[in-house]
Amino acid sequence: MTTSTATPVTRSWAQIVQPASKDTMNMQKGIQPATRGSLLRFCRGEVVKMLHNYGWLMVYGNVDHPSVEKRGGDVYIHKDDVALDESLSPGDVVTFYLYADDQGLGAEECRVEQKAASHFNPNAVEFVPSGAKSSLNVCAEEFVMPTIDEVVDINDVADVFSRLSKTFSSMDDCESEDENQDEEV
Repeated sequence: MTTSTATPVTRSWAQIVQPASKDTMNMQKGIQPATRGSLLRFCRGEVVKMLHNYGWLMVYGNVDHPSVEKRGGDVYIHKDDVALDESLSPGDVVTFYLYADDQGLGAEECRVEQKAASHFNPNAVEFVPSGAKSSLNVCAEEFVMPTIDEVVDINDVADVFSRLSKTFSSMDDCESEDENQDEEV
């Protein structure tokens, strides 16, 4: 009797929920990037990181090219290669034409297919820190709340209670003597 085990396939959630198409079939075989400007390798992917003028995309599928080793397989995108001057944000699903050059993988004619869910309030007031200095000591040890047994010695409390009781009882005796003297006058 022979046993076989399935080899796990790594796919993104977007790839799982999309219906099978020619693009999906090409992804399983391995995508071969074209040359810059040819617009021959149409791909889908996701924005990983965007800086001011450039960023990085992740291709949905397996890219079969030596340039994958450069930059961990991320695809370079410059803002000039984004169609319609759209702004890209991490998590946006995009379509683009994949190319390879001596710098690695790149994308051109990039278009936003689906914007990522926004996690910030665009109407929020900009945060401006105050000029006040913090009084926190960042080098301080962590405070651990002591237990009642560590804070109070029960014998000391009993001794203090005993002395206070004697003092107050003697004061009561003095007050009662003062009252008796007032009545005699």
